[in-house]
Amino acid sequence: MLPTELAIVVVAIIGNVGIGLFTLFKNSKHATNKLLFLFIVTIVLYLVSNAFLTSQTTDAGTFFWVKMVMSIAALINIAFFLLVSTFPRQRLQTSPVVFWLTLLSPLPVFLLAQANLVFTSVTTVNSGAGIPGPGMPIFLLHTVVFLGAGFVILIRKFRRAVGLEKTQLRLFLIGTVAMFFLILVTNLLFVIFLHTAAFINLLPIYTLFFVGVISYTIIKHRFLDIRLIVARTVAYVITVAVLTFLYAGAIFWVSGLLLQEPPPTTQLIAYVLLTLFVAFTFQWLRSQLENVTDKIFFKGGYNSSELLSTLTRIMATTLHLEDIAKNTLEVLMKNMKIEHGTFVVLRDKDMYPPISKGAYAMHVKREEIDYLLSLSRLIIFDEEEDGKVKDMLRKHEIAIVLPLYAEQKVEGALLLGGKQSGDIYSSQDITLLEIFGPEVSVAIQNAKAYEEIERFNLRLKEEVERATHDLKLANDKLKELDKLKDDFVSVASHELRTPMTAIKSYLWMALAGKGGKLSEKQKYYLGRSYSSVDRLIKLVNDMLNISRIESGRLTVSFQKVDVKALVQDVVEEVQPRARELAVSVVLEAKSKLVPVVADPDKIKEVLFNLIGNSLKFTPRNGRITVAITQNSTTTTISVSDTGVGIEKDDVPKLFQKFGMIAGSYATNQPAQGTGLGLYISRSIVDIHGGTIRAESKGRNQGASFRFTLRNYTDKIFAEMSKKYNSENTKEEIGIIHTALT
Repeated sequence: MLPTELAIVVVAIIGNVGIGLFTLFKNSKHATNKLLFLFIVTIVLYLVSNAFLTSQTTDAGTFFWVKMVMSIAALINIAFFLLVSTFPRQRLQTSPVVFWLTLLSPLPVFLLAQANLVFTSVTTVNSGAGIPGPGMPIFLLHTVVFLGAGFVILIRKFRRAVGLEKTQLRLFLIGTVAMFFLILVTNLLFVIFLHTAAFINLLPIYTLFFVGVISYTIIKHRFLDIRLIVARTVAYVITVAVLTFLYAGAIFWVSGLLLQEPPPTTQLIAYVLLTLFVAFTFQWLRSQLENVTDKIFFKGGYNSSELLSTLTRIMATTLHLEDIAKNTLEVLMKNMKIEHGTFVVLRDKDMYPPISKGAYAMHVKREEIDYLLSLSRLIIFDEEEDGKVKDMLRKHEIAIVLPLYAEQKVEGALLLGGKQSGDIYSSQDITLLEIFGPEVSVAIQNAKAYEEIERFNLRLKEEVERATHDLKLANDKLKELDKLKDDFVSVASHELRTPMTAIKSYLWMALAGKGGKLSEKQKYYLGRSYSSVDRLIKLVNDMLNISRIESGRLTVSFQKVDVKALVQDVVEEVQPRARELAVSVVLEAKSKLVPVVADPDKIKEVLFNLIGNSLKFTPRNGRITVAITQNSTTTTISVSDTGVGIEKDDVPKLFQKFGMIAGSYATNQPAQGTGLGLYISRSIVDIHGGTIRAESKGRNQGASFRFTLRNYTDKIFAEMSKKYNSENTKEEIGIIHTALT
């Protein structure tokens, strides 16, 4: 055997043994791993036997290794049959009877071969071909049965398979068909029918093709999950092969040159230089080949740390569940080159609408999700055995089910489809998903809590709006009832006022003696009646005034008013009554005052009410002071007396409707009133944009009432006139004034 041929055999053996050992050590419990290792071992034995066969120099030695090659070929047949019976399901799918018959089937072939019945002898003609014997049909039958059955099984599995499994089976089928076809044609048919063994030395190349296809399947499509190891192994094998060819060629070239005049020193120097060249270029060549294999086998790779950082940033800056699912899924699918994916988020006994990305949306039922999550593990389609789980995954085209747990509570699942390239998920992908799962689970839990709060706020808003609407309806109803009440009071008061005025007039005439002389008892009774009617008239007038104010029917006519002249008129008008009660009423004001914006009639009514109250509660020889003060924007009018005063607890009651104080302080007349005068006064002052208040230091220390008006400017006048425009009023309705009596 030439050194080049030996190098090829060595490379083929190293490649086969490497794939077999890595496969076995990766998972020695799975039947597929075990049988792939067994199959590769038989191929290696076949390579070794074939190498010894081609290196023999005697017919006896050649014939011995021919018999060994035929015996090992029978082992290859059954190893292949058993392998395809498990690939890629990870468990043996033949019955025990078939299994033991398969294991025992090589024994007759081995006995026939050793008894010189498969090949009877060898000839040195045509590269040493063997002479077939009567046992050859038995060997051919064994080959056809087991290889044929194996390929039938493989083709059926390929037709039924989908997605990634179909890709794995296609590549495995290509590798085995090519290898066995070349072996059968060159190592068997050419020997039997053409009587030539010239192509036997090509056997290592056939097996290398098979190793290359299996390696590509492992690396590109994650078969048996030893991608990284095999990628480096392939790089190493290629490096060794290249260096072997270069080294061997260099030896022959140097030897050819030196054998003409073979100086030992020169040959030694050449070998040393060649060795140094190999030593210094080995690492560089290996790294270059590794870069090439990385570009082929790891195309479309990604940086796990950067991807996790991006996903974490998305989850940290987003609160909405749909945004978290869509954005993280989009980034994940883009970097990992995934065809489609779906987030399934659970909610009590139901689940949120699935959030999908890609060309295919996975419509998985709640009970199916519950079953998958009950397994409490990461589910990978390619690592599942046949059964309910794998059928469910195949039905929905799911490659990975990543359960999502937060604080030991299941939140949902991430369902991922296959890779766009047809690859299966690498160890890098699985590790990244295992890290990503808990993080996105917490983000989903927070998003669900946020959405619960949003839904609660929405329900609360709806309840508030509904309650507000109900209150508005009730308020409108109350306003309607209040208007009806005001209308009734207005009509009733108006209808009562006319007859009571007539009664008061007739009583006055009777008391004045217009109808004849009255006895003292008659005068007493008529006087009491007159006072009562007068009180009723005042009450009716006050109620009419309140009705007009509250219903908005009161006509307000703002003017530029000389405030001092207005107050002076009121003071002069109350003087007769004040002299009758022996109370002095004086005005204190500067000679020049700024005009105010006011309705004179309404402000006079306020002054009459305030001065009238002071007259009622000020003892004889008392004093009432009406003062006017001004600042830059307002005018304050105060009515102060030296009367009996007001307790501090009673002050807040003064300006309320019917705000009578229990236990009257009146001194000059009986405590008879409606409790409406101050309420009307406050309402009038409010209309003028002012304020009114009462002050007293307590009983027998007098009281002071103050109200404000706005100083006149064109702007203030226009503003107030616009606010209380009376142009659209059909009738002039003013304050009903009741004279002091």
